[in-house]
Amino acid sequence: MPPATPQTTWSRVVALAVAASAIVIVVVLAFLWPTITSTVKDLPIGVAGDSAQVGTFTDALEQNAAGRFDIVDTADRAEAVSKIERREIYGAVILGETPEVLTASAGGAVPTQVMGQLAAQLQAQIDAAVSPGHRPPSRRPPPPCRRGSSPPSRLCK
Repeated sequence: MPPATPQTTWSRVVALAVAASAIVIVVVLAFLWPTITSTVKDLPIGVAGDSAQVGTFTDALEQNAAGRFDIVDTADRAEAVSKIERREIYGAVILGETPEVLTASAGGAVPTQVMGQLAAQLQAQIDAAVSPGHRPPSRRPPPPCRRGSSPPSRLCK
């Protein structure tokens, strides 16, 4: 009869399971830590428009998001698109009657998300700046039904 193999003790099984779990946790943290701690800093974006609009926009960015953006002046939309295609900037804000935010979607998820947030904030500011005279008229309820009026102002049921 062959000699009996010794059985593994429970303490050794538990120790191996804990060690394997610790290794998995370290590997997962190694991949997740940069995404948790990363921040946007000096993201190059272009700004095009007349000098007054560009100055106001740049000042607002410096006050609300200091250090997040590196502003690159662009002459017009065509130059901004050219710089995005050459990967000199990650996006651009084109100021004018209808502001537009251009995004280099191939630049990565974080710059695309930041430019999307910038577009949403710009749209919210535009909506807030609309004067009350330019808002669409409110819907009023229809006039009451008047039975017996000639001609009837509205069909009565």
